[in-house]
Amino acid sequence: MFFASRRMTLLAATVVATVLSGCGATDKRPPIYDDIFEVKARLPAHASRLASHTSLQQALMKRNLVIAESGDILPVNGSSCGTPLYYRFTSLSLPVYLSSHAELYAGYYADLDKIDQQWQIVDTDLSFSHTRPTGVSVSLFAMGLSGKLAPNDTVFIRPSPQTSPDDQKDLISQVKRLLPGVKVKGISRNSNTQINASVASSEARLRELIDTKKSAVGTVVDERVLLACSELRDFINSVSARPVQSRYTAEEAVEVLPPDADFTALDKQQVLLPSDKYMTVGGDIVEYTAYFQKRQQDPCAAGNSQNAALCRKRVSDGEQRQIKNKVIMTIPTSQR
Repeated sequence: MFFASRRMTLLAATVVATVLSGCGATDKRPPIYDDIFEVKARLPAHASRLASHTSLQQALMKRNLVIAESGDILPVNGSSCGTPLYYRFTSLSLPVYLSSHAELYAGYYADLDKIDQQWQIVDTDLSFSHTRPTGVSVSLFAMGLSGKLAPNDTVFIRPSPQTSPDDQKDLISQVKRLLPGVKVKGISRNSNTQINASVASSEARLRELIDTKKSAVGTVVDERVLLACSELRDFINSVSARPVQSRYTAEEAVEVLPPDADFTALDKQQVLLPSDKYMTVGGDIVEYTAYFQKRQQDPCAAGNSQNAALCRKRVSDGEQRQIKNKVIMTIPTSQR
């Protein structure tokens, strides 16, 4: 009986050992598991999906930028600029990418004045002292926005300062009728919203919309949105210096350009880089290698200064041009 029991135990052990050994022999699992799909950053709606833009798009995304199907180089989204953006309407010729602008712009902004007793979109300065008629009536303005409005858009309307409260009320009502379902807000001396203008250059006029009760609302920008965002905030990802090459593709230029470069002029950058130069967003031609040397030597430029506020306010000493020279102008109380 003892031998029979012992024989059964050995048999069971043999069976178990055989099964375990068999499992080990047939295990084909790889030592390292691969993802079944490649994880990519999601493209915003205004970014191009064209196959011809694929490699350039990948390079731009790493810098916090995208290319639209029209070829425009844009911020990856409006929040990159640190504030909601509103497109300043001055012409019926709108960029194609505005049809899919929800992740870039929060809406539109327009200045209006009465010309020959008819409301018209005008191109003007902050105080309406220099006004250029555009020939775009309120009805044409609404037609121009057809197909270019996102569900959550807000349209800001600023009539000329001499507009009476009744006329402004009629104007806002007219725009609301022409843009049903769209949030329309008027800006006047009697409204809670005021405007600050940050004039970075003649080509990038920024207007900051501020609700006096709720703080900042957003920033109005002209069509050169990349230039405007660069003036608002350093949002383009930095790179390290690389040896100068004899030639550059557009993708290679994107990979090596400093954050203050003009990424909308990649063709020109490809010509400049082999000679150790590049063009800044302000239009200056400067030395490529010198930019990185300066960042290593200058604690303010390197961003590791203990007194960042003073660094930001530092002015040109005559040897280095100040690229970002914002000038803030607030509307006087009498004009609000």
